Amino acid sequence: MLDTFRLLHGGERISSYRPRNGPWGTGIHKVGLILATKGLRERIRQADVLDSELERGPSDHVPLSINVHVDSRKLDAWAIGNTPIHDLEDVLLNPSKAMY
Repeated sequence: MLDTFRLLHGGERISSYRPRNGPWGTGIHKVGLILATKGLRERIRQADVLDSELERGPSDHVPLSINVHVDSRKLDAWAIGNTPIHDLEDVLLNPSKAMY
């Protein structure tokens, strides 16, 4: 398994956790991560920690995001759980269809 942020950003120090006993950024703790299989290595385009005040909100953990390239010509090979994905745009616009 690969830490997607480390894959793209190397050893960059980033915080995905805000300590309750100090202001944001006083402790560099990378607690959250998104893991991907090694087979997805070449498809990962972006990995971010959304750490602006607006993005992180009141939580002590911040949202994480990744962007993964999907070849739309090969969607028949993709599935969420046991449900094949035939129309990725439909799943993205209607996330409840992706629930299992």
